[in-house]
Amino acid sequence: MKEEFEAADVKLVKSSGGIFTVAVNGKEIFNNKNENVKFPGEEEIISEIQKND
Repeated sequence: MKEEFEAADVKLVKSSGGIFTVAVNGKEIFNNKNENVKFPGEEEIISEIQKND
């Protein structure tokens, strides 16, 4: 991610239970907390960041 978006503030927050959330400018673009959603690939995340940036 840092290679594609050098100015991005990227954080990995350690947790358990397989929960993941990806947010861009405070807007969640991926979240599997309430849904049975597959983990997005890097290309999927980059595409969504570009759409929401």
